[in-house]
Amino acid sequence: LTKTKRTIEVDQNLFVYHDNRFDKVSNSSSIRKSIVQEVIGGILCRNIVWRAKYKRERILGLKSWLYRTRGILLALRNRPYCHDGLIRCIISPLEDLLKLSSWESEVFSAIELAFDEVK
Repeated sequence: LTKTKRTIEVDQNLFVYHDNRFDKVSNSSSIRKSIVQEVIGGILCRNIVWRAKYKRERILGLKSWLYRTRGILLALRNRPYCHDGLIRCIISPLEDLLKLSSWESEVFSAIELAFDEVK
């Protein structure tokens, strides 16, 4: 941090600081992996008595976001202004990222497994 002339302010209410501006995210799987790492890091940084609640809330929030976003993509596909370029460049890549089976196997089960190990 001294090379970049940045300072870190310590706040006792915060447990971790993660600067992810330099993380490389190149494909759907690595994005899901980054989400798992972020959630598990958040779990580990909580007081032991708050970890289970935090995990439940994050998984619920992620699932809500996932279903809501998939619904938006489905609605967008059915709009009259939806065209091949929009489908190819935006909708299909997002649908690949938001594949439910991949989220269940790569994100939610990984969080549960990691949580069982750190309880």
